[in-house]
Amino acid sequence: MKNRRRLVLWLSLTALVVPLTIVLIVSRGMLIEIKASAATPPLLPDADELARAAGVPLPVAGDVLVSGGMGAGRASFKTIGKAEYYNPSKRAFFTTGTMPVTAANQTALAVSSSPSSKIAAFGGISGKVHSTVNLLSFIGTVMAGVENYDPATGKWTAGANMMSSPRTGATATSLPSGKILIAGGFSNNGSPALNTAEIYDPGNGTFVATDNNMTDPRAFHTATLLANGKVLLDSGLTDNTGNLSTTADLFDPTAGIHSVFTESAGTPGPRAAAVSVIFPSGPMAGKVLITGGDACSGSVCSSMSADVYNPLTDAFSSVPMNELRMNHTATCSTMARCWWPAASTLLHH
Repeated sequence: MKNRRRLVLWLSLTALVVPLTIVLIVSRGMLIEIKASAATPPLLPDADELARAAGVPLPVAGDVLVSGGMGAGRASFKTIGKAEYYNPSKRAFFTTGTMPVTAANQTALAVSSSPSSKIAAFGGISGKVHSTVNLLSFIGTVMAGVENYDPATGKWTAGANMMSSPRTGATATSLPSGKILIAGGFSNNGSPALNTAEIYDPGNGTFVATDNNMTDPRAFHTATLLANGKVLLDSGLTDNTGNLSTTADLFDPTAGIHSVFTESAGTPGPRAAAVSVIFPSGPMAGKVLITGGDACSGSVCSSMSADVYNPLTDAFSSVPMNELRMNHTATCSTMARCWWPAASTLLHH
């Protein structure tokens, strides 16, 4: 839709058999309703999706992998397992392997900085969508698995182990050790959001729960790797009725037995579906900019608020933007430690 002023996110609990409903509302009135139920099996790729993956060219370092999401349709849609990559030198997209389970709203990232690094995609929602004039009603399940893409073969494989909880709206952050922090999100069990987190080890494919939980439940929050190796987790939805967190957590991967969360002394603005980016150099080096999002607790509205987090003082300072923004992007002027959309993963050096 042209000239979108804002995209607002609303999560509400139904009184029926489906426990979790995620609702996205566009300003012109189109409604997307996502109902998640553990009783609904995930949607597997069909023969057409699997056939497209045969005999395709392979990506190289610097290509961008795009996977999953909602497929084509008018009155009905479904999540897809198809994946493709963009080759910047050829300025074209090429089909690649198909995921074992179709999914939308996954979080994905490269598991190392090696050019041959595999891509891991965590959780997400799998199912179908029915469309009316102004409503897309999604029925599916939130997943607990990890799907791994190998650029050397162009194939996806399902991980042998599962997360402790199904998660959608979670964050995945690469740690200096090479392990990955998976935090928060919503499960199939409804409100509140999850305050739990776990560490994924790409070397053996295992998940281990952190020593403690986050200060607040968080979903659609931000997670930013700081220069000191800690992770800042900011705000987010605390439940599926639209309430927002006004706290932040600092995750220390070197503390305790399996890493520890401590509450930040700073007070961030309430927000969900915001965007964070760290400054890699210059006078703001090491500081984090967090912009926009849904800033209305108990209701939905886009925001023009922004915070700058200073890790040296563990404090947030507010800086207003000029426009209301939600589900937007924020990009560093350099490629170091910038935010990337979860649906797209860079095959990098």
